[in-house]
Formats: sequence, C-alpha cells, structure tokens
Amino acid sequence: MEEVIIEEVPKEAPSATAGLAASGGGDREEKGEEEEEEEEDEEEYIGTPADDKEDNRSPADKALDALEAEKKAMTPLEQLERALLWKVEGNDFFKKGELFRAADCYYHSIVFARDLTKNPQYYPDLKHTQDERTKAKEMCESVFTNLALVQLKYGLSLSPDNCERGKVFQEGVKSASEALKLNAQNVKALFRRGSLNFVVAKSCKHNAEAQEVCGEAKADFLKVIEAEPQNREARAELKALQEHLKALKREEREGERREFSFASTLCGLGFKEKDLLGDGSVRKQILSAGDGGKWLNEDWLKWTGSTKCVIHLAVRSLEGEANASAVSLSFILGDPDMHEGVNVAVKSMTMGEAGSFAFAKSRLAAESGLTRLLPKVTSEESKWEIHLQKFVTWEDLDHNGERLRKVQEEGYGASCAGELSEIFAHWRVFGPDGKLVHSSRYTVHMGGDQGMQQVEDEDKEAPSYILGETAWQPVTSLCRTLRQGGVAELRLRHVPDLPKDPNGDDVSAKLSLMMNRGSTESLSHCTVKVELEKVVPALAGPGGREGATC
Repeated sequence: MEEVIIEEVPKEAPSATAGLAASGGGDREEKGEEEEEEEEDEEEYIGTPADDKEDNRSPADKALDALEAEKKAMTPLEQLERALLWKVEGNDFFKKGELFRAADCYYHSIVFARDLTKNPQYYPDLKHTQDERTKAKEMCESVFTNLALVQLKYGLSLSPDNCERGKVFQEGVKSASEALKLNAQNVKALFRRGSLNFVVAKSCKHNAEAQEVCGEAKADFLKVIEAEPQNREARAELKALQEHLKALKREEREGERREFSFASTLCGLGFKEKDLLGDGSVRKQILSAGDGGKWLNEDWLKWTGSTKCVIHLAVRSLEGEANASAVSLSFILGDPDMHEGVNVAVKSMTMGEAGSFAFAKSRLAAESGLTRLLPKVTSEESKWEIHLQKFVTWEDLDHNGERLRKVQEEGYGASCAGELSEIFAHWRVFGPDGKLVHSSRYTVHMGGDQGMQQVEDEDKEAPSYILGETAWQPVTSLCRTLRQGGVAELRLRHVPDLPKDPNGDDVSAKLSLMMNRGSTESLSHCTVKVELEKVVPALAGPGGREGATC
C-alpha cells in the first residue's frame, strides 16, 4: 500500500496569546510591586476551592476530552495532517526501541483520524469528503498495523508469569483486526495477527481453546503465503504452528482415552442413569462430561436477590425424527416461566456437559414465551438432550426478575446522560433464542426475488432522542446509567410496545417496524442492547445544572 502523503505542519503552532507572552517578557519585569500583589490576590481568589467546580474526571478522560476539544477546532485536512505527524513520530520512537512512546503516538494518530473514516453521506457534520475518508482509512489501517507490532514486541519482552502479558497480546490481536476491517488483504496485519494468536494459543489453559486459536492463526498465515508465496517468515511460523497443533491433538486423544476409561468404569459400577428427584420424574444420563467445576451459587436462586444467573443452553428432542435440530435459548435460573424439570436438570450439570433427560409430563407444565421455543410435550414422558453452554450473572434492578442489567462498557467522561439530554444511540432487540428481532440500523431494501428485505446498515447514523421524552423506555433506562461511548444490555420479562415512530422522519425505519409488527406485538424474555454514541447535555437554566453525575 502506498504511503499517504500529506503536507507536514507543526504539531502545536504557537497561538497569538503565546506569541504575545513571549514578546512581552520585558514589560512583565517592569511591573511594580503593587501590580504584582494585585495579580497574586486575584490568582488566589480564582483558585479557591469554594469557587472551582470539582473535576472528578480521571487523567485519561481529561486527556481524551482535551484531544476531542482540539479536534473540533480543526478542519478534516488539519486532522489528517496531525494524525500523520503522530504516526511519523511513533515510527521514530519504534526505531529507537521506545515502545511505550511509540504506542502513545500511534494512539494519538488514531484519535485524530478515526472519525474521518465514517461515510460522509451519513455524517455530514464532520464536513469531510470521500477522498479525505479514503486517506483516513489508509492512515488508520497503517497505524493499527504498526501498533499490533509494538504490542507483539512488548508482550514478548514480558515474563511468561506476568499477568499483563496475555492482555497485551489480546490487545495486539484487536489492533491487527481493526486494520483488517479496513483492508482484509493487508499482508502485514494478517501476519502480525497470526503471530499474536500463535503466542496466545501457547498460553491457553484448555486444549480446545488452544486449538481454536491455532486455527485462527493458521488461517492468517495461509492467506499471507497465498499472497506472498516466497514469504519465509510466514512459512516458518506456519510450520511451527502445525507442530504445536499436532501436539495439542495428541494431548486431546490421550484425554479422550482417559475419559473413556473412566466412563467405562462408572458403567461397570452401574451408574448409567440418575434419578434427580427420587420419584422418577426427572432422570439423567450423561452423554459427554463437562468441565467438572462447581458454578452454582445458591444465592442466585433467591428471587428477591440482587443478582440473577442467566443460563444459555441448547435443547433437542430425542423422540420422533432422529436428526431433530437443537434449539438455543437463554433463561433466568429458577424462573417459573421455565419448566421445573429443565431447572432441575441444569442445576445437576457442569459447564459444557451434555445429557439425556427423561421428564414426566408434570415437570414440563410451564406455559410461556420461553417454553414455546422448546420441543412440544405430547406424551406422559419426554426425552430431551440438553447441552449446558454457559452462564452469565446480571444485576436485578427490581429484585423480582423483571429487569436485569449488564453494563459492558461504561463509556468515558465524568457525567452520565442527564434528563432532557439529547442522545445519539443505536439499539437492538434480541429474542430469548438470541435472534435479532429489531434494530435501529435496519433499512429496507427493495427488489430481488424476495421483495422487501430488512438489512442492518453498519454505516447508518445513530438516531437522536431526548432522554425522558422521545426515547423508548428501555433505551432511556440504560442510557441514564451510561456515559458517552457506553454499551449495556437490559433483559426484560415483559417488553413494552416498540415505538411507532422510532427515528423521527426515518422512512426506512418506519417500514422496518411495520414489517416486524406481527412478530413483536407480545415480546417477552428479550434483551435490549444499547450503544450510546454521543451525549449532548441539556442547557442549564437559572440555578439549574447540566446533567446528573454518576
């Protein structure tokens, strides 16, 4: 890829104020003592705690806010110029072996260029052109690729016992992946991501996870060799990775032999089936063992508690069709909307375990949106296969299972979105089976054999709402606890009606909602995910304040 050529400018041009201060040094020395005392008194008055509003922002937030403020005063071309200067300085530090300073420069470069990678058609406020967008994407691609190399070298310099080592490699994988989002054919980014994943695989505690990561690294190395058949480094890395993968497979086979031997011993002792309740109404036979670890906390079963456990599993019927497909879904452990027998079954399992269960009809008596996803109960006894995939703990906002919240990223800045703030946020609704029900990114595409189709447009600008007035209630609930850039989820037992006019004059969104109306009229046990992109605080009136503080 050819280097982007942009005219270099000084990183910090002296301001008019600075110039005046430099040229007026002699005048300052000639001031009288009285005038200097008056200035000192004035400075003491300005600096008193009673008159200064306390700033609770972290140093990182302050630095980021300062950069964002600096960007606002720049034209797109100036932002690109500044990004290039930071990149060049980062390259210089990297050549000197100063990895921390190189990484800091690369981060600065990305901050100045990243917004300009957005589509001008959807972000007219940025006032950039398609040509500037192209240059910004090339800049970010190059800088993310360089940052991945810095993170790889720094991680390798750390001791294997250092807990930060794995985190550095994971961040490096993310950096390389960001570059590949901008250009999937970037050979350097592919090689560096492959190298980072190979190192990560060597430190994985579980064999299956290590094999999965090795597979990802192998795919990257093969793409490099396909593009550059003579690349010796990629061939050497691929050969070493294949040897490691062979060792992992040998270890896996030995583990399977030990597991088979242990299972055979259990069968010889007669432990083929277990009666979980002692009355024959829920019987279990293990099909494949889980990790064997203890995961259940009895406090999660207290329905008035502050923490709930959400179970993710796959279920299929062992009756009728031999190859019946499994149904994936999630539910709150102990939820009366789920069959009693399923709750009992799950509590007897370990993570990753698969079991065959025989349920009496009386243990599968619940009727809800959850149970409608499960196989139909048509006889006095039903046989199902259940695979316990994972569990996730959530905060129960009302201590009754109605609203559960999980904050993935709090965002940045000192203040949460306050009442009457203007918020720009994307949101999605997922069913209990994990399928997407509705998205603010939906657009309706016309034409083709299938007529109208709903498609998510990742470039679509986030719709704006007034918090507390025009925002949908679940969106409002989440945004009140988030800062700009935050991401959170709200799991609802009963989902309020979707807004009839979700995005103001967005005709595509209205059509999308009309198309979904039949499937969204009575939603239950769904998850709403919100990505808060921007917050514009409400203007404070006389004696008022701009927003609530977290």
